[in-house]
Amino acid sequence: MKGIKKFKNETCFKLKVELSIRKGEEVGCTFKKEEFCLKPFEARTIEFGNECNFLLNGIHIQTIDCEQCSETGLFTCKCHTPIDKLLNKNDLFKILIAAQSLVISGYCVK
Repeated sequence: MKGIKKFKNETCFKLKVELSIRKGEEVGCTFKKEEFCLKPFEARTIEFGNECNFLLNGIHIQTIDCEQCSETGLFTCKCHTPIDKLLNKNDLFKILIAAQSLVISGYCVK
């Protein structure tokens, strides 16, 4: 089973998203990183990792192709923290802009 998450860009900016995929159960140890881009207001379902490596250690997002660069990230180094739960218990991530800062919100829609 691969990891599957849906990402929805709710900004007017093109975004580059980088997923840090956890090596098995080892929080903080990275199996690999995968990148993809989201066009303004685009939603995409992304499959990442593999059968043994399907949890996230983090998400890094940055704007591209605009005059002012903005970026944000969420990373965890410990199990069962609020950020670990946000990253791995939700299947939809909405990326918003608030006061020139990118914001990541997680939702469980299953």
